[in-house]
Amino acid sequence: MTTLEIPPMDIHAQLLVVLGFDNAPSIQRTVAERQVPEELQLIALSCVSMPSQLSYENYDEVSLYYDSGGRVPKCADIIISNITENCNLLDAGCGTGNYLHPLVSSGKLSGYTGMDLNEKMLEQFSKKANALAGHVKINAKCADITKPLPFSDNEFDAVIVNHVFHHITNESAPTREGQLMYIEMALHEIYRIMKSGAVLCLNLASHKQLASLWFCELLYGNKMDRVNLRFPDVGEIEDLLTKSGFQITLKEVSHESLLGETYYEYEKYFDEAYRKAASPWTLSTPDELDHALKELRKKLENREEFDAHVRMQMKTIGMTHEIICTK
Repeated sequence: MTTLEIPPMDIHAQLLVVLGFDNAPSIQRTVAERQVPEELQLIALSCVSMPSQLSYENYDEVSLYYDSGGRVPKCADIIISNITENCNLLDAGCGTGNYLHPLVSSGKLSGYTGMDLNEKMLEQFSKKANALAGHVKINAKCADITKPLPFSDNEFDAVIVNHVFHHITNESAPTREGQLMYIEMALHEIYRIMKSGAVLCLNLASHKQLASLWFCELLYGNKMDRVNLRFPDVGEIEDLLTKSGFQITLKEVSHESLLGETYYEYEKYFDEAYRKAASPWTLSTPDELDHALKELRKKLENREEFDAHVRMQMKTIGMTHEIICTK
């Protein structure tokens, strides 16, 4: 029997060996023959039931309501201040292209590639791109961030990833390492396609920030385990970044709402279209949703008090973190 020796620290290479197979029996045979470590066998076996579309949200539908839900380009000013002139930028998980206008208008870009798995989202992205006249070359690319990316080594000067990673966690994996495996593989691929000295800009919410959102308070109260399982915490992402070779140069709390002023227009959330713009709503069960909407009606009987609480939570805890790293 021939044994394939893989460096023990190179988890990415080991996973690629294992995940070249798409069913449990073939994985079991492969790990036995190639002596893949036990912890990686568990990760690999947990992935065979993973659907090809990892996200729990229907983005064909969401694409129609995404912008009306108030989405804003969080921390665009921080991104602009950290990218170089003539920057070739990849927006990985671009959605409808909320970052297009501020970043292209900055005058610092030579190219902007919007990548998303959902074609309907990319249709909206392309409409915005067509409305922007200028010297920046804008491309739309349909690709899956959990698979090898269709770009060359050292291609981009900057990559931005905003509120993407909770769509690619594998909740069925038996270990947290397995649950976050696709995120780690995505970071390895992002590292590969970035030039030396290029910047990676991430925006995501911590578990504490998620728990402080008014709709999470109403939906889940202090029972955030299911949400926290799906959403990686900031510290977990920092560890994966370091593991993937990145150097973190900045971490800053943002006290700006991801949903703009719509976040404070509570009555709108009785409309399903607005709820589709925020992932925690989509994770809820019918009973949780029914309870939250009933609670919201009660809270709005004293709207001023409720609004003051929501704004104080935003002021003290913020909604997201912006993380900047370099290759």
